[in-house]
Amino acid sequence: MPRLFRKAPDHGPSAGHEPLKGEFNPPAPGTTPTPFVRDRFVTFETTTDFKNAQHVTVWANIAPGGSWLRVPMSREGDRWRATVGPLDPWFYYYRLIVDRVAFKDVSNPTKVTTEPTWSTFFISGERSRLLSDVPAGQGGKVESLTYRSNVANADRTALVWTPPGYDPNRAQPYPVFYLQHGGGQNYTDWVEMGRAKQILDHHFLDGKLVPMVVVMGNGNTSDFNKELLENIVPAARARYNISSDPSQQALAGLSMGGGQTIGVLKAYPGRFAYIAAFSAGFGGGSGVDVAAINNGTKLLRMYVGDVTDFVYPSFMAGLTTMNDLGVRYEFDGVTPGPHGWDVWQKNLIDLAPRLFKR
Repeated sequence: MPRLFRKAPDHGPSAGHEPLKGEFNPPAPGTTPTPFVRDRFVTFETTTDFKNAQHVTVWANIAPGGSWLRVPMSREGDRWRATVGPLDPWFYYYRLIVDRVAFKDVSNPTKVTTEPTWSTFFISGERSRLLSDVPAGQGGKVESLTYRSNVANADRTALVWTPPGYDPNRAQPYPVFYLQHGGGQNYTDWVEMGRAKQILDHHFLDGKLVPMVVVMGNGNTSDFNKELLENIVPAARARYNISSDPSQQALAGLSMGGGQTIGVLKAYPGRFAYIAAFSAGFGGGSGVDVAAINNGTKLLRMYVGDVTDFVYPSFMAGLTTMNDLGVRYEFDGVTPGPHGWDVWQKNLIDLAPRLFKR
């Protein structure tokens, strides 16, 4: 709409899409796996299970900044299909909406544990390099860590990334980074959706990452501070060669996990020298020990999406609170995009190389 009835500054595609390089002809229905990706065009196709459906769309994060967009699918015989593109290289996720009911694309073997109707696909390119798999045998390892939660009164699981060449007997313990998920998610999401392993692997191989251990625990609890300090942290220290020195510990999270991170900062200033919150604000200033935070924190870095991120107003209000209190922090401006994984992947890409270097 902004291009109508005025001289447009350019005739290129909208953000998130590349210019056409030629005509694209999708394959015949039923002949290829779905989604079919070629030349950065993506063709979605249903099975024949929905041949009697009245209305089918694909809902994907293909709009600018990773916003979700519903694309109508057209009937092709006893299947439904839609083609979009060319898309920028990145990591994408989607689900099918059939007569207003969400379904997974059962032809796509990818899965998201906390979102059973989601599927994913990846478009390679320089822009998405840090989200791609590194060559086999060159990256770090992701292992499951089972720990007892005295908050949930149950055994729980964390995923732990160790860097290439991790030495359990190294004389100097490794720095440790506790990375938390958001609401409605769990310990699997940073690996399945956040591409944390790929990001950490690439940064390490590029020489930008201090060798560290990254612990992705389960933050779904009524008392996160207790869960973290009495359950997750002791279990990680018992299993891995990691430091207990506050200057060698980092804590960050997205959305709910970012709020939990700020809660730990306020309750235990200096316990983690590196703190970051993605799409989560500082909240109120009552009872905050500003001197303890400033003296004990080497890095407090804040991130948020643009105005389409629903926490944006409260986040900006939190920055005002921090300014008024005198809390030292870093904020380099919004990350274009909504309250979603495109933003949080970019936040982790920015944050990880900054840890344990001050």
